[in-house]
Amino acid sequence: MGGDIRLKVNTRRAYGKKRKRAWNKGTASRAPSLPSISLPESEDSLPRSLPELPEEEQPSVSATIVDRIDTAYLTESEEAQIAENARLAKDGLASTSATRRKFSLLGVCHETDAVSCGSQFVIVDIASLNELMCSVLCGSCGASGSLIFDTSDRSYGLATKIGMKCTSCGAERKTWTSRRTKGEGTITPFEVNVRAIKAIQSIGKGVTALNDFCATMNLTHQALHHKTFQHHLTRTKDACMAAALQSEQRSVEIIKKLYEEFDSPPGNIDVIYDGTWMTRGRRSHIGVGCIVELCTGLVIDHVVLSNFCLGCVVGPGEDDETYAVWKEQH
Repeated sequence: MGGDIRLKVNTRRAYGKKRKRAWNKGTASRAPSLPSISLPESEDSLPRSLPELPEEEQPSVSATIVDRIDTAYLTESEEAQIAENARLAKDGLASTSATRRKFSLLGVCHETDAVSCGSQFVIVDIASLNELMCSVLCGSCGASGSLIFDTSDRSYGLATKIGMKCTSCGAERKTWTSRRTKGEGTITPFEVNVRAIKAIQSIGKGVTALNDFCATMNLTHQALHHKTFQHHLTRTKDACMAAALQSEQRSVEIIKKLYEEFDSPPGNIDVIYDGTWMTRGRRSHIGVGCIVELCTGLVIDHVVLSNFCLGCVVGPGEDDETYAVWKEQH
């Protein structure tokens, strides 16, 4: 029988034939058999009850529940009061000058800090000192008006060794006009020389300007040698960086407390960026950029940019024997 003609040819031929065996029937993986589990025949073999846990070790239902914290919204009157307090604080800062505002925030007082900022230095005429010593008695012979000052001894920069001498008995006593700075070295620089370096740097000048100033004031014919000036700069750099970092950290803490009164989000402050160069025009080699808080005027960060190095200028040349050692230490 050919089958129903309404079916396809392959379908008609499929009827009445034996089903073919699958080609991979013998190699097909069988389902793994599970181990048999022997159940207890009676209920007596089952444990009567589970061991009881202490109360502190028992699982608590509340341990898995997350506490819900609802957002507390301010009323319109509270928001208005906060805005008014912020406005009054900003108006109070804007009503004072920039210098007084910074000194007030940092707690600087000229009346108390002027004496406690270290040694004080005064430029004195030696002739005026000799006139003052005319009324002083000599401690050795008791003669009056016989004490005179002598400055013809050694001098290191602005530090001079002066002596007080009696013209009657010849008694003499000498001392330096400045104390030495504290440090780990055996011989540390004089404080007056370090302060002179920092002072001349603060006005954007160098060792040549310092020597010209001292020569004009008849203090000394040469204040500091250029190599001594460069050597002391490395000492003052770390101290200046530490002082700047301490001042900026203090300014950040003050600004944080101030913006809490403004009800401002943490870290959201108003700042401006300002920069200055050593000289006018576009030929300056040294500049500094500062990030300044808008309301207080306090500096919270800075960066120094320079394409000029005085150490490379005064250092040895490439053909010098000590150039390799100097370059490694520079």
